[in-house]
Amino acid sequence: MARVEGDICYLRETDGFWQAWVMNGKGKKNLQLTRSPVDKVRCTWTEAGSRVLVTTVSGEMLDVSVVPPAETELNLVDQPITDAAALPDAGGVLFSMPGAGIDTDDVWLVTGPGADPRRLTRQPYLEHFPVACPGSREILYLAGRGGNEHDIFRINLDRPPATAPEQLTRGSLYNFEPSCSTTGAVTFSSNRGGDGNYEIWKIDADGNNAVRLTDDPGADTHPSWSPDERFIVFQSTRDGQPSIYRVELKRSRVKRLTPPGVTARAPVWSEH
Repeated sequence: MARVEGDICYLRETDGFWQAWVMNGKGKKNLQLTRSPVDKVRCTWTEAGSRVLVTTVSGEMLDVSVVPPAETELNLVDQPITDAAALPDAGGVLFSMPGAGIDTDDVWLVTGPGADPRRLTRQPYLEHFPVACPGSREILYLAGRGGNEHDIFRINLDRPPATAPEQLTRGSLYNFEPSCSTTGAVTFSSNRGGDGNYEIWKIDADGNNAVRLTDDPGADTHPSWSPDERFIVFQSTRDGQPSIYRVELKRSRVKRLTPPGVTARAPVWSEH
């Protein structure tokens, strides 16, 4: 059997709470990382295979080690944050923070305790769910003007402040949970297929050549690339409950990674 590189952090319903877990790319060696009595809402890799940034439903950020599993609260900003993402190649944490009105969140970067947050986006509508692109100074994020419109944008952290963000998806449809490959290709969930159902899609780095990767009556969401770009891990309700699956891109073969009876969601593959 071919080797599947990297580890996968994901959220799993455990004793009444969503907790962070980790498994390898074949769905084996499952290990519980967090145990604090609060729901976790997102995990991203700070250091591949060894450390994870986890956010909770109440807005705390947790620095979590894998071996041995241990969680420590991070105090980086003075208000609750629920969509924080690690930025391992540039250092720091990405997050969104509300502006003066409703749905006016912008994306920010903080480099460590005591550092002043840096505002990265300034579009006059909701901007949130930032994602780091591996091996680069680029990030993806979501933005929407309301109604049936939510798209994926990309910026470079070193761009001049007046440079407009690059819009990768367009149209009056919902595009969510982007993930960036090492070569710049983007996978995401979208209801653009015409039947209103969420499936996993892929586009080139320039936003062109959209390809539908899954086709199932269940909702397929939260995709994440494997380090070698041979697989995409994702969340699906195709068996009646949120579970973690993997699709092999070359053969379009789908495999369930979490056991039957386990409720799991929001997987994120480590870079290596």
